[in-house]
Order: sequence, then C-alpha cells, then structure tokens
Amino acid sequence: MAFWHALAALIVTTALLEHWFAARPRGPASAGRLRTNLAVFGIGTALSLVLAPMGASLMLALADRPAWGGIAAIEPAWLSGLLAFLLLDLTRYFVHRLYHLPGFWRIHAPHHSDAEVDWSTTLRHHPLELVIDLPIYAIVLGLAGVSAAQLAGLSVAVLAWEMLAHANLNLPRWADRALGTFAVTPALHLVHHSVDPAEGNRNFGSILSVWDRLFGTFLRPATAPQRLGLATGTPDDQTLPGLLKQPLHSAGDTTAAARP
Repeated sequence: MAFWHALAALIVTTALLEHWFAARPRGPASAGRLRTNLAVFGIGTALSLVLAPMGASLMLALADRPAWGGIAAIEPAWLSGLLAFLLLDLTRYFVHRLYHLPGFWRIHAPHHSDAEVDWSTTLRHHPLELVIDLPIYAIVLGLAGVSAAQLAGLSVAVLAWEMLAHANLNLPRWADRALGTFAVTPALHLVHHSVDPAEGNRNFGSILSVWDRLFGTFLRPATAPQRLGLATGTPDDQTLPGLLKQPLHSAGDTTAAARP
C-alpha cells in the first residue's frame, strides 16, 4: 500500500510541476496517449504480481550464497545502502543498453514510440520487459547479497527519479548543467528519446549520468531534439492495442539496426 501512496504522490507532484514549468506544449493527442500509458502500466503491474514472487524467491535463494555475507551485511548501514544503490543503477544502465540491441529493441520500442515525453512515459513499458528484467535483477542483486528491504526502498527512488527525468520540465540552464554533472536531468534524458539514432543511442542512465560519461554514451547537444519517438511511428502506436502488438512489427529491428 505504501508503494501506491508514493506513486500517487509522485504523479500529482510531477504533473503539477509540468503544468507550472512545462518545456514543451502538449500535443492534440495527449489525452489518448495518457490513457494508453496508464493502461499498459496497469497490465504490467498485474503481470508483476504473478512474476514478482518467482523473482523474489530466486533473489532470496541467491542472497544466501555470498560467503562474505553480501552487501546487506556491510557496516555501517549507509555504506551498505550506497553500494546497493550503485549496483542497481549500474545494472539498470547496462540492461537499458541491452534493450537497444536488435531483438531486444522490439520489446523496448513501445517505450520510445511515445510521441511526447512526460511523466506518464515513465510508465510506458511493454509487459514483456518484465520477463527479461526480473531474472536479470534477481540474479545480479541476489548474488551481490542486496536485501529485499534495500531493493524495495531503491525501487521507489528509481521510479521517482525516472519520473522526474521523463517530465516535461524546463529547468533553469544553470540547474540542469549543475545537476547533469552527476545525475540524469529532463533535458539529458529527452536526448535519449530523439528520433535521431545519433541522439537516441545516448544517455542510457537511470539516476546517475556518470555511467554514460564513463562508458562513452553521454551526450549534451547544443539544442533539444527536433523530433521525439520513432521514425517508423504511427498513430496506432498511441493506442493500447497498437502498443501491445509493436514487438510483432518487422520495423522494430530496422530501427534498432541504427542503434548499435
């Protein structure tokens, strides 16, 4: 229940910030795509209720394996939490890069097919992503000995920051520059949603932008992307049935080929 209260608070806060400090005007199809994004999130949530117990069981089984006790056993507690956060954020960076490879891109393309980018885009993921995400995170975090309590707290933090990063917010240039030296900002993540593969294949970070800097995928262009979404996008992509069948489109891998 606490998660849903936190999610509701995040949505209301971010939506109000977008209303007051919008960087881009809303398009004529905003209401329809908002319904689609919320609907696909609902489907993904229902699927997670089925898959999450299996992922949790795998993670807990692996968490007993580290002879050194795992990250959760490290003292002091703040250091344990910091290491768990860094591992989760780094794992999310590489999983995100995985999704931009041919084959995997078909499943991730629905997220990028959003013709606009705002807080609701955070929730726009094809349910099949869960089938890939859960075992990866369960194995990596389980073998590292991250506790279930740490994962629960960090998951809320990740959701909060990703909602901010996707938000249609016009931060002052100085604030975006300062924050962007170590963290993902709305302007930096907007680059990742560009229809231009030279921009869309950059800025994979979830919370920290340092991973992009370390691994050569960081980009801060002089101007904002001229167009968002997919080059092969259609109005049908903004409907729930259209979004759900996107992985079946042969055009999915064509886009991915330009995102090596």
